[in-house]
Amino acid sequence: MSTRRLLVLSMLAFTLTACSAQTMQPNFEHNPHPKDAYKLRVVFKDLPGPLVLASASATYGISNLPCAVVSKHPTHANQPIAYSSFVMNKIAENTYEGMFYTDAMIDKDYFGNGICHWYLESVGAAFTASNAPRETVFSVSFPMMDTITHESSEYMRGVHTTMYFAKMDYPRVKEIDDYPAFGEENRQKLDKLRDDELFQAEVSLDKVTTP
Repeated sequence: MSTRRLLVLSMLAFTLTACSAQTMQPNFEHNPHPKDAYKLRVVFKDLPGPLVLASASATYGISNLPCAVVSKHPTHANQPIAYSSFVMNKIAENTYEGMFYTDAMIDKDYFGNGICHWYLESVGAAFTASNAPRETVFSVSFPMMDTITHESSEYMRGVHTTMYFAKMDYPRVKEIDDYPAFGEENRQKLDKLRDDELFQAEVSLDKVTTP
């Protein structure tokens, strides 16, 4: 898999915070027994051809950044990011479903400055025609929390929406390898394309309730 493709498949979040290239990050620990679960379901319609899952992951940030200071100089910001991949199963034709957790990371003193608290930043999944090199990466993704205020986004309350993609980007864009195609919820933003020039992803995101 190309370096470019790995980069594209990691861009499922709307917002990613930057890490210092000079900073060695500790090994962030995943929660072996997460409980706060959400279910992501994607149903494709009017596809121009087959799509297969390329990746699905959740992105986590730290809400109390002073815990991650690794320099005596406050201008040397350290904004750690953690990823947790999750399984999405094909449960029917053109239908995928998977579960992820808001508490997938362990709060811990990773830098010697006190306990760092993780929050779920974003979640998403990416699909390609066959996972062959240079194919377009069709992504559905949601910001789960404001990275500035750390307030939950509307998506944390659940969402049922339709995302639109241009059929002309399938299976690949000739001039651009691994072209990143992000689903558009606002049909009007694609008003130059006819309905038959688009395919849809009906996406639902729901909190899993346990008895």
